Amino acid sequence: MKSNSRLITKVAVIAAVGGLASWSETLAAGAHRALSGFLAHSVSAASDLLGMPTYVDGTAVYSLGYSVRVVPECNGLIGTSVALTAIALLRAGLRAKLQLALATFALSFALNAGRIWTVLLVGTRSQ
Repeated sequence: MKSNSRLITKVAVIAAVGGLASWSETLAAGAHRALSGFLAHSVSAASDLLGMPTYVDGTAVYSLGYSVRVVPECNGLIGTSVALTAIALLRAGLRAKLQLALATFALSFALNAGRIWTVLLVGTRSQ
């Protein structure tokens, strides 16, 4: 019975933090815009390294008659915050939690940047 209440508490905390992260979109719009801009610049830099000319205007990446705008809903901040909350609730040492949190943030960023770059690449090649 005690383990069930502990599980329910963990699920409730994860849901509450996920709801708080969603609610914080209106409060932390600047952080979302900053992360979206950073993603846009990262995608542009990767594209330039791979020989596809691009330029960035705010959170939009333009290339060869096609553009992709990185909106706050697509930057992965809410999903990452929920994952970080789950990591914080693990029964592990602080060092292991910090390593998992860093790996989670890096993987989330890489996946989002890769997804945005793929959309940009497919869009420019389909025209």
